This record gives sequence, C-alpha cells and structure tokens, in this order.
Amino acid sequence: MARRAAEELGVDLWASYVVGDVGPNDMLLARNIGAKGILVKTGFGERNLGEFRHTWADYEADFIAADALDAARWILADVGKTM
Repeated sequence: MARRAAEELGVDLWASYVVGDVGPNDMLLARNIGAKGILVKTGFGERNLGEFRHTWADYEADFIAADALDAARWILADVGKTM
C-alpha cells in the first residue's frame, strides 16, 4: 500500500520517514519500504521498547523519540545533513 501511494503521489520512499509507536508494524514497514523508522515513546511506544521488543528484535529504529515533536526535530536535523 505504501509503495502504491508513493508511486501515485511521486514520493521517494528512500527519502521518507515512518513515525509510529508500534515497533513490529511501523519499524517493519520502514525497513520494507526503505524509509527511516522513528519510534515514539508515546502511545504504545514504551511497551514496544520493553515487553514487546521481542516482536521486532530483528529491526532497529533509526531514532527513538520522546514524542512527535522530538521526532519532527530529528527529521529536520537529518534532512539538513543531506542538504
């Protein structure tokens, strides 16, 4: 679904970010589409770093953010590195 949307909208997935609070879904999606994955600790994030970490043990988040604002700041800094 992400690839189809990217194709229809002209989005470069390799230059994209997936921000989410569910490691096995969001971080796996990021890896599968070639995007960077950011796990936020809000919502289910803390639990996904603790008791559910085994469900996505083969994947690492590119960044673990305290919240969405922290994730946005990291993205802006990361984008700035490539400019």
